[in-house]
Amino acid sequence: MRTRKIVSGAVAAVAAVAVLAACSSSSTSAASGGGSGSDSSGSMPMLEFGAFPGTQSIALFAMQSQHFDTKNGFKLDIKSFQTVPGLNSAVISGAVNAGWTGATDVAIARSQGKDAVSFTGELGPSELILVPKNSNITDFSQLKGKKMTSFGGTTSSAFEILAAGAKAKYGMTDVAKTVDVVTAPDAAALGLLDRGEVQASLISSGGIVPALLSGKYKVLVSIADLYQEEYHGQPCSVVGATTESWASAHKAELTDFSKALAESISYVQNTKSVWESYAKSVKVTDPNAPALYQQYVSKAFLSTWDQSTINTQNQFIKQLIGVLGASNFVSSVPSGLYTTEYGTR
Repeated sequence: MRTRKIVSGAVAAVAAVAVLAACSSSSTSAASGGGSGSDSSGSMPMLEFGAFPGTQSIALFAMQSQHFDTKNGFKLDIKSFQTVPGLNSAVISGAVNAGWTGATDVAIARSQGKDAVSFTGELGPSELILVPKNSNITDFSQLKGKKMTSFGGTTSSAFEILAAGAKAKYGMTDVAKTVDVVTAPDAAALGLLDRGEVQASLISSGGIVPALLSGKYKVLVSIADLYQEEYHGQPCSVVGATTESWASAHKAELTDFSKALAESISYVQNTKSVWESYAKSVKVTDPNAPALYQQYVSKAFLSTWDQSTINTQNQFIKQLIGVLGASNFVSSVPSGLYTTEYGTR
């Protein structure tokens, strides 16, 4: 089984996290894991939550800065990881109480007998495929045999969601072979696009707004919209996960976290100042940037987590089995992979 690489897509947003973190002093770097504790007064349980700096951390820092954690009866202790694989490993192994991780990573871990479980969801896709404004390419199917860059190569969650949608809409059984995919970060990708060396670029959620503000590109495909059109649901690529052994002993903390997360996501989606800070921190000074970030990135946050969401997730995993192959992923959706036991929204 090959190693899956889950890319959060907004590495450029690391500075944005720092801006939001200024509102709170609880965030720490992850050097080691630990059990659930209590704050200095001993009156409130502490929940260690692993995260990778970027888009996935915005809701957590909103939770701290707006005190949604303490209002719901716990103290959030964010453990920041410098690599996504390191974060995924810590969450699945129980080195932290809980944390964000790739949906496919949890599926693989559970299929291997580990007691990892996804108890909530945070982010779906917000990535876009862009082409030059003067391009005569108007449909993704026209990229057959042509070159396209991808910020996370062919193993990122964004590419996997694209592959599932393209298989359903265009009959592309293997997008990575149908299209000549070149791995390149956003800045390099746009340079290749400008020089005509590639015909399209899959751009991360952190890079789409600067690219659109340049006025040089147009949207060929919204990854989220393509999937929605074909499957009538939004897949969640970043989930909140923990181990069943920890969850069973700390149901109250996870339930309270789920309540606080619902408030945090609503705040992030509807508060203009969040996106003004985001744009400022990543040094995008165009006055139209905050509105575009809110338009394209904020909608990636999942506003619901219920049985319908889980049904969509199960469908997503089944689709990926068809795209990736059972030998490269999992043979079936692992039993108990997702749960609403710790709260819905």
